[in-house]
Amino acid sequence: MTPGTYDIKVIRGVTWERVFTWKQPDGWPRDLTGWSGSAKFEPQGSNVPTLTKIAVIDGPAGMITITLSDAETAAFTWEVGEWELELTDPSPKIWRLIEGQVNVRE
Repeated sequence: MTPGTYDIKVIRGVTWERVFTWKQPDGWPRDLTGWSGSAKFEPQGSNVPTLTKIAVIDGPAGMITITLSDAETAAFTWEVGEWELELTDPSPKIWRLIEGQVNVRE
C-alpha cells in the first residue's frame, strides 16, 4: 500500500488536532478494532523524530485522531519538517497510512 500524502501547518504554541477516517474502496470505514497507531514528527532531513504521538483510534468508525498540545507545538524549534502516521494491525503488520510535510509558523 502506498501511503497518502497530507501536508500540515502547525502554529507554534497552539494545539493542533486532525481526525482521519480510513475508508475501504466501497466508501465504508475500515474497522480498526484492535489496531494501534502513532504519528512521528521530525525536522526535514533529520530522520530522528522530535515527537512521537500515540494515535487515538475509534475502531468501528475507522477514525484516527492525532492531537498535539500547545506545549508540544511550542517545542518545535524547526520551521519545516516531515510527519508520518503508522498503524499496527493485530497480526502485527505495520501500515504507513499517511505522510507529508510539516510547516511550523509563529
